[in-house]
Amino acid sequence: MRATTKVAPLGEELGERDGCLAAKCGWDSNLFVANTLIGMYSKCGCVAEACAVFSRLTLCLGTLSCSLHSLAMELGFVSDVYVGSTLVDMYASCGRLDRAREVFEKMRQRDAVSWTTMIQGCIDNEEGEMALQLFRRVSSCEDGVLPDGSTYVAALTACAGLAAREVGFQCARMRIRESW
Repeated sequence: MRATTKVAPLGEELGERDGCLAAKCGWDSNLFVANTLIGMYSKCGCVAEACAVFSRLTLCLGTLSCSLHSLAMELGFVSDVYVGSTLVDMYASCGRLDRAREVFEKMRQRDAVSWTTMIQGCIDNEEGEMALQLFRRVSSCEDGVLPDGSTYVAALTACAGLAAREVGFQCARMRIRESW
C-alpha cells in the first residue's frame, strides 16, 4: 500500500483497490493497516476515504474500550485504583469524557494519579472548567488525597487553556506553600 502512493495516477487506482480489499477482509480495523490506509489516502488526496477509515478505526477503539471495561467489571477489577485510573484514561483518550467521569466517580478509592488522570482527561477534551472543579475537589482533600506535582501541572495547564490567570496564581501559591 505504501508503494501505491508513489506512482500516481496508477497509485490512486491501486490504493483504492487495496483499501477496498482491506475493508472487505476486515483488516482496516487493524491499527497498522488503518494507519497505512489513512496515510495512503491522504497522500493521494482522497481525504473523504482517509476520514472514513479514521471513523471506522475510532468506532473499533470505542467498542474495544467498552469490551475492556465490561471484562474488568466481570472479573471484579474495577474497584482496583490502577484499573480504574486506566479506564478513566482510556475513555478520556477516546473522547468519551462522560464515561471517564462515570468510572472516576464510581471508584471506591482514588489516589493522586487517578485525580490527575481525570483532570488531564478534561483538559485533553477541552473541558478546562471541569478540570478546575476537579482540582478544587482534590485540593480540599476530598478523598484524603493531596495533589502532587503532576496534579498542579495539570491544573496550571487548565488555567492556561482558560486564561484563568488568578486561579493559576492561586495554584502556584498553594504549591509554593506546600514546598516550604
